[in-house]
Amino acid sequence: NSNVNTSKAYASASNTLKVSKAIIEANGNVTLKADTNTSAKAEANGKFEASIAVIGGLYAESGSSDETLVDIDDSQIISTTNKVSVLSNSNTHSEAISEKPASASLYSNAEGLTKATVGGNSEADYQTAKISISGKSLIAGYKDVEIKALNQVSLTSSERAGVTVAAVSGSKSVALAVDHLLTEITLDQDSVLRTSYRNHHDADDH
Repeated sequence: NSNVNTSKAYASASNTLKVSKAIIEANGNVTLKADTNTSAKAEANGKFEASIAVIGGLYAESGSSDETLVDIDDSQIISTTNKVSVLSNSNTHSEAISEKPASASLYSNAEGLTKATVGGNSEADYQTAKISISGKSLIAGYKDVEIKALNQVSLTSSERAGVTVAAVSGSKSVALAVDHLLTEITLDQDSVLRTSYRNHHDADDH
């Protein structure tokens, strides 16, 4: 419809940290971290000419869909004196704003519609933060072992009034905000997480 002013914005990222058949041993903290930050903002601004606004409308749609993965396979991640952290962080913001034109009479039937989404409808398109530890992996810390997957999402879907003289007859205002998230940690049965870890040299010293 030529009388509809449409604004759309999408953001998508795929971020994978993969360690395979490796040995990482340190005298201090060990941190493996995948960190993803995205933002999508769509804003439909009103046109105040009568020819556009009568029985017209504004539509703003924003969406983000990211995958953040830490994949450790058949590896040893060891801190001989402190802590091991394995972190998968996904942080996204989706914002849609529609500015509805308004007048005492000319803009009857004008609509402002916004839709802000995070993640798609199918699992393949979900906003995800994952950690996978597989094979004969050993994650060991002299003190602690931290395994954390975190999804942080903010959604804004709103209508902002234009220059309103009076109530708009017959207008519609719809704000939609939906999200589809998947936060997952998987550990194979052959993998080991161990705290209070001492290596063989330390044991021999004592």
